[in-house]
Amino acid sequence: MIGRGPIFLLFFAVLLLISFSIFYNAGSFAIPHPTLASNLIPAMAANTVVHIVLLQFASGTAPDAVKPLCDAFIKLKDTCIHPETQKPYILSIKGGFDNSIEDLQHGYTHAFVLEFATTWDRDYYVEKDPAHQVFKGALKAGGLANVTVVDFTDGVY
Repeated sequence: MIGRGPIFLLFFAVLLLISFSIFYNAGSFAIPHPTLASNLIPAMAANTVVHIVLLQFASGTAPDAVKPLCDAFIKLKDTCIHPETQKPYILSIKGGFDNSIEDLQHGYTHAFVLEFATTWDRDYYVEKDPAHQVFKGALKAGGLANVTVVDFTDGVY
């Protein structure tokens, strides 16, 4: 049976090595900005925030009026600018006209899926981004009857 002395010495040696490693690397350690996708480690980058938007336009809204709004939605990827980096921050936007055969659309005709690196980016987009605020006004003026939004982080249940 091993006595407590050797185990204590082994534990102390490991603790000392870890402490030395942290101290030695402290000069090169920088705290990354929490909202920038470029600062996310790969495991975190996989856990992006997915923002799903379902749109229903008022009956009688002409397709000619809807298409420019959908095009403007897709362009938000380039026109929504991060307030600190002054660069686009939406990772991706996809969207289109509903083509489901399940008959469970409940009147929604268009779907869009946006991806953000962080909840901070998503929150800024929803609450403050000037380009998005202008776009929301254009949607309302363009015949929007109803909207549903659902957000999630992949793997978080």
